[in-house]
Amino acid sequence: MTDLHWSPKEFEWVAQVRQVLLDLARACLGDSPVVPMHLAQQATPTAERARQLLEAARNRGLSEATWAQYPPLQWTEAVRLLFIEIAELYLSDRPTVPDNLSERALELASTAQDLIQTAQPVKTEEADDAIEISSASTTTDSGAMNPAVLNEAANHETDPRVLMGRLHRSLKREWADSPRDNVPEWQQLLTLLEVMQGLYDRI
Repeated sequence: MTDLHWSPKEFEWVAQVRQVLLDLARACLGDSPVVPMHLAQQATPTAERARQLLEAARNRGLSEATWAQYPPLQWTEAVRLLFIEIAELYLSDRPTVPDNLSERALELASTAQDLIQTAQPVKTEEADDAIEISSASTTTDSGAMNPAVLNEAANHETDPRVLMGRLHRSLKREWADSPRDNVPEWQQLLTLLEVMQGLYDRI
């Protein structure tokens, strides 16, 4: 198989597009999906960059018939088509966002994460993000527990951001240990949780 010859620069672009896809999925959730203008404005440049990458692959002898053997090229073509669709949507007199746009964006974002992890494996974070309460900070001069620190710790423990972060790490650990670690639902779970985190940050 011919080497794809993608450098870290190309995978940085994949990561950037993944974030756009997640933003797009969040924006299109609900009964009345809408593509915000700042995302719509990225459609044409993103589709053009995808076209350039595909053209570069063709110039190296990777014809469209062989792209099924190269997940990055398959993903890039799917991204190109999606963003062309979004660009055309805003050229229409009466733009109507497809009902499944959020689902399609999530799926492509999930695949993007797979591509990034395959290119540069990311180790699962093992560190717990709970507050480390040392004896110096949790006790008063008399040896009693410091109420202010305990109250801060309690608030931290119930912070939704902290809880979602823990759930994200827990799912990643279970995924790594699962005998069915090849099923796509694992990545879909993590991507959906990232969407939840993004939605919470907005409200």
